[in-house]
Amino acid sequence: MKPYCQAWKTSKHNHVPCVDCPACHYVKKMGSEAAQFLGQTYRAGEGGCIKCHGEDFRGIPDEWHRTVKDALADAKPAVDKARILARAGGKSGAVQLAKDAEAALAASQK
Repeated sequence: MKPYCQAWKTSKHNHVPCVDCPACHYVKKMGSEAAQFLGQTYRAGEGGCIKCHGEDFRGIPDEWHRTVKDALADAKPAVDKARILARAGGKSGAVQLAKDAEAALAASQK
């Protein structure tokens, strides 16, 4: 969560008094059975955007999700190549960077 919180702190929304995490992130990501064991997480809902910005923002979150998904798909080959090169080189720092990149990529695809 740290990168997301940090990004919010530097965003324009940080300065709006009524905008906090639950103002936008209110749609449950998982069913109650899974949440019972893993804890419930939430994703941003379109209604939060429309509430503040109006009907012009209808469809914007879906467009953002598609853009991020496409960017991640474009990044995956580079991450895979970096992992292979790092492991072939045997440098532990490079291997750790590759592992971190893989973990970030996997987390962002959930």
